[in-house]
Amino acid sequence: MRKRESLFSVAALALIGLFAAGLIYLARFTPTTGYPAHSSLSSGPNGTKLLFEALKATGKLQVSREYQRAGAVRLEDSAVFYLGVSPGSLANADKPLLSSLEQIAARGNRLIIGITDQPMKEKPSAKQLLEKRWGIRTEPDGSIVASQKWHPRPEKGGIERSFGSGSILLLPEAGRLSNRSVAESASARALAARLIGRYRRVVFEEAHLGIVETGSVAGLARHFHLQGLAAGLLLVAILILWNRADVFPPPSRWEREREATIAGSDMRPILAALLARHIAPGSLMSICIAEWNRLRPGKRIAVPDGTNAPRAAYLEVQNRLEHRKTANL
Repeated sequence: MRKRESLFSVAALALIGLFAAGLIYLARFTPTTGYPAHSSLSSGPNGTKLLFEALKATGKLQVSREYQRAGAVRLEDSAVFYLGVSPGSLANADKPLLSSLEQIAARGNRLIIGITDQPMKEKPSAKQLLEKRWGIRTEPDGSIVASQKWHPRPEKGGIERSFGSGSILLLPEAGRLSNRSVAESASARALAARLIGRYRRVVFEEAHLGIVETGSVAGLARHFHLQGLAAGLLLVAILILWNRADVFPPPSRWEREREATIAGSDMRPILAALLARHIAPGSLMSICIAEWNRLRPGKRIAVPDGTNAPRAAYLEVQNRLEHRKTANL
């Protein structure tokens, strides 16, 4: 018995330790670090939540976030921020992505693609589709060479080209719109105002950063890496049910036989101790006979007269019962 209790205690402590470690791990996913850089949900120095909140606080703009892939939702007459695109991702963009971005601009939107200043990790393809469709070539050092179809914006505001009734604006050094830059630099706030221009609706696209609307709790759990926590909670639930249903861990056959033997041999001394504590020796037989008469009213027996000793009274009752059985036969 003690062995089982010690094993259960060790298992419980191990589970508590794993649960505490999981909580410590989840504590790392604060609003500052839980979202990627350039996301309007991140309040860290490289996020853009300050820009989102500042534009929303003006009361003159309709500011929102979009969690579906580019082109999945029909946007019209909006300034769409598509921030945090690396030069390598832009250089190796495939046809479906370029087509979806073109469709956004063609509906009368200004698509603002913020390009990071990080060096290219992957080598651009020899024949870039981007150069053929957009007239842009990305150099290995991350710089962009554009054709004459692209017009420079004032004060290093990027380059812009018309697509349908809208346009696509490529903004280098997207970090200029980060929380740190907007908080510390007036030029960053002025740049954001110039990028929005005449538009009264502003949309921050989050899906390309990995923040995608899945429509389920399971998808949200996968995004925040909560699979381990769910598995731990399931394991704890199984162990609780197991503990309620049977002993933990299950005893061996030898332990079950030993406990049954000990329990059977210990019952008589316990019963004798209880009787000696609550019933006087002289009244034992009268109480037993009264209980017999209560349970078997059709076979009542009388208390022997003049008998006070329990042993003598017991022998007298036994003789009467045996005599009654013989007479019945």
